[in-house]
Amino acid sequence: MSTTISELENLYSQRTLSAFFDVSGLNDDFSKTASSRLESICLKAEDGKTISREEALYLIGLDYADILRLLLCASDIRNKGKGNILSYSKNVFVPVTRLCRDRCGYCTFKIEPGEGELLIPPDEVLDIARKGARLGCTELLFVTGDKPELK
Repeated sequence: MSTTISELENLYSQRTLSAFFDVSGLNDDFSKTASSRLESICLKAEDGKTISREEALYLIGLDYADILRLLLCASDIRNKGKGNILSYSKNVFVPVTRLCRDRCGYCTFKIEPGEGELLIPPDEVLDIARKGARLGCTELLFVTGDKPELK
């Protein structure tokens, strides 16, 4: 069984799907039909069933057009379970220490011993908090590195 754009629009209730792909220039990639295996995995997930490790590994190797279909499937599952309302809180990220044992590379506050001040001075923490309050932030997220005491 193969899926066309109009069938996907009905399946995922995305009435503007083809227009989106036309405008974004993705229609050429999307004009292919989804593999029956991808469709099977999506239907399984939509039914609330857990996909297998092998199915997850298959999804990792999808080509670009099939990734678009997978994103639509994931969006539909999310909307059914959680709706399409986005919520957030205004918060301020306060790194109390610049030490961390990890080398993940996504934070901007980590330094190695000898590269600078390892602890954020209390007056700087208060300054960060005050600036956040002036901007309407309602939460402070005090962050330490993962087991900084091991550094």
